[in-house]
Amino acid sequence: MGVAGLPWWLPWALVGAGVAFFFAAAWQLRTARRLRAAMAELERRAATTGDPLAWPQAAWPILSDAGLNGLAWHGQVFGSRVEGNLGAALDTHTWLERVMAHRHLWLEVRARRGHRFGREQWFAQQLWQLFLLHWRALLRERLAALDAALVQRAEHALLLRHDLRNFAQWLEWSLSDLTAAQDEAALLAAARRLARQAEAAIARARALAQRSLQQAEPKDEAVADLPAFVRHVAQFHGLELELAGDASTRTPARVWLAVLDNLFANLSAELRARGAPLRCRVALDTPTEGGASLCLPLPEGLTFSLPVARLFEPFASARPGGMGLGLYLARAQALEVGGELTATEAPAQFVLRLP
Repeated sequence: MGVAGLPWWLPWALVGAGVAFFFAAAWQLRTARRLRAAMAELERRAATTGDPLAWPQAAWPILSDAGLNGLAWHGQVFGSRVEGNLGAALDTHTWLERVMAHRHLWLEVRARRGHRFGREQWFAQQLWQLFLLHWRALLRERLAALDAALVQRAEHALLLRHDLRNFAQWLEWSLSDLTAAQDEAALLAAARRLARQAEAAIARARALAQRSLQQAEPKDEAVADLPAFVRHVAQFHGLELELAGDASTRTPARVWLAVLDNLFANLSAELRARGAPLRCRVALDTPTEGGASLCLPLPEGLTFSLPVARLFEPFASARPGGMGLGLYLARAQALEVGGELTATEAPAQFVLRLP
């Protein structure tokens, strides 16, 4: 019998268990530190690797140290066939994963593990999963960049299409005035109107041609004389303008042009469709917070073709053949520079404020 009636072997068993526990804890701590260091190195390499297809080569030293003997991948990336391998040839003891499945790319990867069981196999599996996680993240970054570029191109194409349509609409109206002339006096009057618009039309045609080839960006030129600028844009759309008040602005001319073009084009189309005189009133003012305020009431007897709540909604149009983008784009341009474009029902009017 041992101490106090206990079996003699029990103290030794407790000591042995304690020693075993100590070594097991020390081993676990060593494994945890090793895993943490390997994961940190993978994180570092992932942060400095910009090309997703360079990631296997960058991560391979860490994966091979963790016990992976071979790595192979194949698939398609943006229409191009890709494949590669590192380390030893693969055998039946492999992990298979689909890294990414997307309409633009797909990738499958296999890894040959050096240990089929035990702690080393677990260690290698943790790094393998982290390797795949980083590879997916790098591929998603590339996809996000592609999607952003496609969205930008689509937005550019949509804006260009809208501006081309406005220009074609102006051309149609101008030629209709000429063909509708019944005598030489009417023909001369239409020709004079077209002559007054010719300089602006040529400038817009050149700008549209350059934008279609993505050769130029709009310049941020200031508006020196805002009343004259407003009158010029209204005249381009065939509107006879009654303008009251004055104001100055620091907002670039391209923004004023984009907003006024859409406002006057929509108003001109409405008046022409109803056979109403092509006249409108505009009031300019300087708000207390500075900048310029423009009020454009609809001519008497004219109301909005859509509820005010839907006027600036994209693709909402009550006009046959309308794209429903003009007022949406006008408001977007105003908001982009810290201004606003609103509409009221009674009285029916647009109110524009730009810095």
